[in-house]
Amino acid sequence: MSHVRTLIALGFAFQWIPPLSRFSVLRVLALHYSPNNKNNLNGLGSLHHLRYLELRGAVESEFVEEIGNLKHLKILVLQYASILELPPSIVQLTQLELLVTNRWTKFPDGIGNLVSLQQLGVLDLQTKPLFNFAELGNLSELRILAISGLDKFDESDMKTFFQSLSNLHNMHTLRIQDTILHSPDCMPDQWSGPAHLQCFDGSGSSLSKLPRWFSSLSELSCLSIKVKMLRQGDLQLLGGLPLLRSLDLTVDFNGTTEERLVIGADQPFRSLINFMFHNYTRCWLVFSPGAMQKLQMLVLYFQVQKREDGCFDVGLENLTSLKQAKVVVDCLRARVAAVEDAEAKCRDAIDKHPNSPTLQLSRNHDLYLKKDENKGHNEASKQQR
Repeated sequence: MSHVRTLIALGFAFQWIPPLSRFSVLRVLALHYSPNNKNNLNGLGSLHHLRYLELRGAVESEFVEEIGNLKHLKILVLQYASILELPPSIVQLTQLELLVTNRWTKFPDGIGNLVSLQQLGVLDLQTKPLFNFAELGNLSELRILAISGLDKFDESDMKTFFQSLSNLHNMHTLRIQDTILHSPDCMPDQWSGPAHLQCFDGSGSSLSKLPRWFSSLSELSCLSIKVKMLRQGDLQLLGGLPLLRSLDLTVDFNGTTEERLVIGADQPFRSLINFMFHNYTRCWLVFSPGAMQKLQMLVLYFQVQKREDGCFDVGLENLTSLKQAKVVVDCLRARVAAVEDAEAKCRDAIDKHPNSPTLQLSRNHDLYLKKDENKGHNEASKQQR
């Protein structure tokens, strides 16, 4: 065993593993615990050359107590492990570059000592004891951060948190998960954001409005966001982001928006290639001539029932570079005729398109369609005759 550098044990193979102390030069260790494991491994702290550690399943907390001895560890993956609290000794891993946990894992004080950390998540900010926001600003090498639990803090805590984020000059990806941000103060407009942010995924949260500081993200290329209010000025802001290539925009349930939003030459979206728009309100998005001139892939989701006026013209024919369109029609409480009309409008627009893009039409909640009363009356009259 003294020459083994990689050890991966899954399922029943776990019970035949000899003591870890025999693997003196081990570099990679991946263990998948199962409920029937009868091998109580120990000796993790003796693996002084370990670089990669991944644990899954029902891991005993005692097994990782000596993790601080792994001075050369660079990657620690606990995303699918039952560990609910990281041992205090983890803050001694000054060469650790990647730490992935599940969203319920508690972090000890001193995380700011992990000065080599480049990827961290999921960091649940509302676990007890509460995470020390100020320590986050010490992780100057951090590139990727996934967080949750932002909605439970007051304005003072939020200011500390966002100030810490501003110190992370190397961060290029920020993900916010399982959070409901009701107050605009949770993401203050005056905040400038990490200067080199390239990807922001806020699809796990619901913002009251689009933060103004997004306009300062000149390197942003991928954006996924859910808002309760969408205005024409928001499209102007997003359209001005010079490097934005992928946009996933959702207008949340019961959101209040303007009735008609127009994307045209005034909102250049000069680099946008992929656009996904999920709309659960009465808001209607229209593409006018000159809109999104590089757009190749479009996904639209809308509820027919909320367009009682029957106006389903989108302007797909104005997307001159379009290659693929996917339209999902939500049929909840909508009339059959209205759904068919919306689908026909989409087909007509694609038929007129000079590029002949592919169109994928699908329905959601079609079991909840409302029968056309006039159609039912006519069929009953025919049967009586």
